[in-house]
Formats: sequence, structure tokens, C-alpha cells
Amino acid sequence: TDDSLFIFSGARLSSIIVGQGKAGNIDLEVGNLAYLDGFGKDGGSSGIYSVVGPSLPTQEFPIERTGGNVAINVGSLRMTNGAIVSTSAFGPGKAGNISIDTSEFLAISGKNGDFESGLYVNSESLSATSGNVTVNSPRITLDNQGILNAESTSGNGGNINLISDLLLMRRQAQISTNAGTAQQSGDGGNIDINSTFVTAIPGENSDITTNSFAGRGRRIDVTAQGI
Repeated sequence: TDDSLFIFSGARLSSIIVGQGKAGNIDLEVGNLAYLDGFGKDGGSSGIYSVVGPSLPTQEFPIERTGGNVAINVGSLRMTNGAIVSTSAFGPGKAGNISIDTSEFLAISGKNGDFESGLYVNSESLSATSGNVTVNSPRITLDNQGILNAESTSGNGGNINLISDLLLMRRQAQISTNAGTAQQSGDGGNIDINSTFVTAIPGENSDITTNSFAGRGRRIDVTAQGI
């Protein structure tokens, strides 16, 4: 369909490692539209995943593993109804980075049950920093609880970097870096937004936050002509 990609109804593109080593990277290039939408019958989100699984029972000592990176270069990327792009590390290991580059727009909106559409990096390691999220797009829209999130259970939260002409946040959209979500140490990641215009609607409860339970919250830097 004119160089487009559709991932619907719980379909997944994934790179997973359980054991020692590094998960493979996912590099996706689509000239026109990449569209991710919805859930499958098993309750799993449609999406693109890089996962470092828990240590194997036969591993006597925890082994630090590294998750693969997800790089998406598309004309436009639309994510709806609980679809996600995620890098995660369960147990020792560092979650990979997410990099999105579009020539037209990135639009993330909606939820399915308790799962919001979004970009997520998450690490449960006690020491490793969670991966970073980088988006370069002329128009970034987060609507109806759409999320950009970099989170660490115990280590440091990852950074979020956005470059755009317009960042539009509607109806409880969230951009956040969190650390120490298991009530442990770790500093929140930085959020850096470089956009000609940043727009949100008063009263719709859209937020940009960096949080830490026991460490430090980090910086939120916004460079724009108009907010």
C-alpha cells in the first residue's frame, strides 16, 4: 500500500533476549505511513518491542544484559488504542534507546483498558540507566492520554529529547521521566524540548514532569518561540 506498514490487533515486531548477551536492534524504514493500533485477543498491545528478559534459573549470578535499540525512520507514525513502542529490561540490564524520525508527523492517542498508547523505556536494573527517547518530527501530537515515558525501577531514569515545529498536548497527555518507582534510589532523567511552538489546553491536565522517589528530579528545558 504505497510503502506503508500496518501493525494491528496485537501484532508485534520484537527483539528479545533471555540470558547473556545483547538483544538485536530494530531499524525500521517506511517511506509513507507506519500505523500501530489496538490489542490482540491475548491482551497484548500492538507494537514494536525490544526486551531483555529475566535471568535464567541456571544463571548463578545476575548478568548485566543490554537491550537493543529501536530506530524508526518514517514519513508519518500514528499510534492509537493502546499501541506502543517499547524497550525494556526485566532483571539486570539496560533498556535500549528509542529514536523516532519522521518527515511529516508523529501522532499518539488513546488507550485500551489500562494501557495508554505511547513510547516507553523501562529498566528494572539496580544500577543501569534506562534508555533514552529521541523524537525528531515537524509535528508531534500527544492526545487522549498519549504518553512519552522513560522510567527506571531502581537506577536512573532515561532522557527525553524532542525536536519539532509544533508539540501539541491534549487531554491528559504526558511526557515524563521517572526513577526509583520501587521506592529506591535513582535520579530522574532530563527532558529537553526544542520546538517552535508548544501548545496545551488549560484544564485538560496534560503534564511534563521529571520525578524521583529517593534521588533527584532532573531538568526540564524548553526552547520555543511560543508556549
